[in-house]
Amino acid sequence: MDILIVKFWSYSESHAASFNNPLLDECDAEYSYPHLRRAIMEKRVRDSARAAGLSVSLQWNQANNYQFTEIEAGDWVFTLKHTSDEKHMLKSSIFREQSAELNGLLPQLVMPSILGIKPTDAKRRFSAIIFHATDRVDKSIPGFVRIGVPREDFSWWEECFDIHELIIGDTVAPSQEEITAVATWKKRAARNSNQ
Repeated sequence: MDILIVKFWSYSESHAASFNNPLLDECDAEYSYPHLRRAIMEKRVRDSARAAGLSVSLQWNQANNYQFTEIEAGDWVFTLKHTSDEKHMLKSSIFREQSAELNGLLPQLVMPSILGIKPTDAKRRFSAIIFHATDRVDKSIPGFVRIGVPREDFSWWEECFDIHELIIGDTVAPSQEEITAVATWKKRAARNSNQ
């Protein structure tokens, strides 16, 4: 549930910081918003992951001109990505393609066991991407948040889950607040996928 809260706050904070900034005209705010959103979100996600006891690091890409967040959770390595169109595979990058190669030994996944797979080889690691997009009606909030497990050749997803499905599937007795929040996210994700 924490990741939904982090994503929502990050979108809201970065949108306000860009569009309520008297130093920026609207065209400048439009330009700065995605950059500020990424910076705030990745920092908040790193902080949240550390608070949960996960291993967090910043890695350089192959060209050595871009740092990205990597979160290790057991046998899984997660990265983050904003996308403008979830109907296409995420833009390719060497580090994501190399990470996807880790999934060649991945057994067929069944939701919600994606995060509970215990490989027999302790050195085996799997790769997944937490990806998200702005809402198509209100750009100050996320339209969806998904976890995608790329195929080994990075051609498409081996499996892909809306984050709200994993929360409900993993919660023994969800609170009314969680049920309400998940219902809201489910409607928004469906609306954003259908447009």
